Amino acid sequence: MSIPMADISLCTFLVKLDANFVKAKGTVKKADNSIVNSGVAYLYESNDDDNYAYKEYAYISNGEYNNLRLEIGKSYYVRVTDYSGSGYQNAGVITGGSANTYDIKIQK
Repeated sequence: MSIPMADISLCTFLVKLDANFVKAKGTVKKADNSIVNSGVAYLYESNDDDNYAYKEYAYISNGEYNNLRLEIGKSYYVRVTDYSGSGYQNAGVITGGSANTYDIKIQK
């Protein structure tokens, strides 16, 4: 029994572009201005969101993160987990815009 092949000329393909997003990168510092050597930066839609309800995240290595996807014009609450044992820490708010560099600093 053979399976009939679809005629690809009849297919329509949908290509979605992330034109409304920017891939952000930047540094991550502690409240005392020392760098976060390794950890994770998380984005949340609400400051009340559970720690596991993040929308986006990026790993931190040597005090830097990259490829954090921000929607242009949208604000996100940032929390950082420092693998040195600090747990989840608030790091303010960032808003996606035309820039692609956003430095993050943990709040006291």
